[in-house]
Amino acid sequence: MSFISADAFHQEVIKHELAVVFFAQRDMSALLAQARKIAVADALCAQVNPAQHPELMQMFGLEQEPALLIMREQVVLYAEACEPSFDTLETLLERVQALDMKAVRDDIEAQRAKEALEIRSVCLTARRRTASN
Repeated sequence: MSFISADAFHQEVIKHELAVVFFAQRDMSALLAQARKIAVADALCAQVNPAQHPELMQMFGLEQEPALLIMREQVVLYAEACEPSFDTLETLLERVQALDMKAVRDDIEAQRAKEALEIRSVCLTARRRTASN
């Protein structure tokens, strides 16, 4: 069983188009082997020991293990506490690999712009209330 460190995690995610990472203390090598069969050639398939690197789980909002993280082009597309079946893992990876990442990035940017407008609106409303009091 081979675990990846927090430092190696960050370095490897940048190098690979696709990252499939399991967070678990127990051996996930069967699922990792399945991921390697399905994933594109340039994929990081790794396991992180959450007891040694809890900061990585926290960074992705994962609170319990086992958990699965799937990233493509450094964009988190899936992060859930689960141990998927081989069929579910295959379906997830096929869907992730079929995504149009330009469209995904455009959607993310549109959502960020919308949230920024909502924050500005709240701030202006708060200022008006304060000024009128």
